[in-house]
Amino acid sequence: MPSQSEPALLDELRPGVDGLVIAWRGGRATFLPKVWQTIPDAREFLRHLKIKAGWRDGFWEPDVEAWRYETETMAMQRPATRLRNGGP
Repeated sequence: MPSQSEPALLDELRPGVDGLVIAWRGGRATFLPKVWQTIPDAREFLRHLKIKAGWRDGFWEPDVEAWRYETETMAMQRPATRLRNGGP
C-alpha cells in the first residue's frame, strides 16, 4: 500500500474489509479485519495499531511499510458424539 504519508495510507484503507500490517525498522504490528468491529474509524484504527507497534500515536516516517489483507471466516460444526452407555 502507499505509505509515503499517513493520509495516503488512510485514503487507501477500506474500513471493515482490510486487515493491516505496518512495519518500520524491525518493529511491526497487525490488526485483523475484525478489529474494525471495535475501532470503526480509520484514523483511530491506525492510531491504535501504531501504539501496538510501540510507536507514538502521532508517529510517521516516509519509510513505514504497510500491507493490507483480507480474511475469510468459516464456521465448523463438530460431529455429534455418543455417550459410552449407548445414549444419544
